[in-house]
Amino acid sequence: MGYRVMVDDNFHYMDPDERYQLAVCDTEEEARALCIGRLEADLRALAADCSTPSELVQQWMSFGEDPFVVATDGSPGIDWSARDHVREHAARVLAAVYAAPSPSPDGATR
Repeated sequence: MGYRVMVDDNFHYMDPDERYQLAVCDTEEEARALCIGRLEADLRALAADCSTPSELVQQWMSFGEDPFVVATDGSPGIDWSARDHVREHAARVLAAVYAAPSPSPDGATR
């Protein structure tokens, strides 16, 4: 039993050449956690150009990475959607990004 974590590029929607395999996981929990980690890192990077959660959702839908899980070897499928996760967590990610201390030119945080 296993799960492949795949990533699509929303900027190149429906282009199979832009899809890549991120990892192979033994458990559903590991695969879901990897997807969420990858997705939230992408959202934090995209948040710099956004001032509202709806802008962040739109930015991700246009330019973000869309991780998903493919069950292998007869493993049960995973009911999880990156799009739903982005819509549900955009406000939290945006707030966390803007609340984080910004680095000064010398590398220290303020």
